Amino acid sequence: MRILVASDTHGRCDALRRALEQQPQARHLVFLGDCLRDAQAVSPDFDDRQWHLVRGNNDWWSGQDEAPDADLLCVNGCRLFLTHGHLYRVKWGLEEA
Repeated sequence: MRILVASDTHGRCDALRRALEQQPQARHLVFLGDCLRDAQAVSPDFDDRQWHLVRGNNDWWSGQDEAPDADLLCVNGCRLFLTHGHLYRVKWGLEEA
């Protein structure tokens, strides 16, 4: 099972689209925030994929409630914790996480 992980596109829908086109075997797309609207704009063209979205620190506009701050994804018996990281202070190290 191939999972494509992306984040921080900041308006570069073309880069997200290119990544999806280059990874046709990826059945899951995990978008870890910062410009959720990019993922929302591209997702209809790749509706054969399962999309998993969480908010980032720059996802503060009116559509932000369409995705959680964090989520848990279970794929083939593996659990993945999805987060942008800003609420867990990852810029300051992993000791407090």
